[in-house]
Amino acid sequence: MRTILPITLGLICLFGCGPSKEEQQAIQATEKAKMDSVVKATAISVRLQDSLKKVAEQAVMDSLFQAASAELVEEMDQKELKEKAIVLKAQLAAEEAKMGGILEWKLGRTQAEKVEQIQNQTLVIESLKAEIADIEGQIK
Repeated sequence: MRTILPITLGLICLFGCGPSKEEQQAIQATEKAKMDSVVKATAISVRLQDSLKKVAEQAVMDSLFQAASAELVEEMDQKELKEKAIVLKAQLAAEEAKMGGILEWKLGRTQAEKVEQIQNQTLVIESLKAEIADIEGQIK
């Protein structure tokens, strides 16, 4: 029993002193591999974040471009509507002047012809007024 105790204690001390050089090198290699993978994963994460940031910036730029394009198209449409309204108002003024000529007395024109001309001219004027009202309703 006396010999078993010192031998056991010796073995415990021998194995309790830590890993051998080979084991230490294996542990260091494992830790280095872990550190390398962490560095690699960090680099990949940074690149991914940069890519996501660029994609988000591009999406914002695309959105701004589309909004600006839509505003420009809307502005152009409004300008065209205003120009068309001006032309129609000028045409209406001309047709109303023509109506004034129709209402005047003319040599050789029967009363039935006058009534027919007034009716036709009234339709033209009313049509122009309706079209102008429609366009003005579209103008913001």
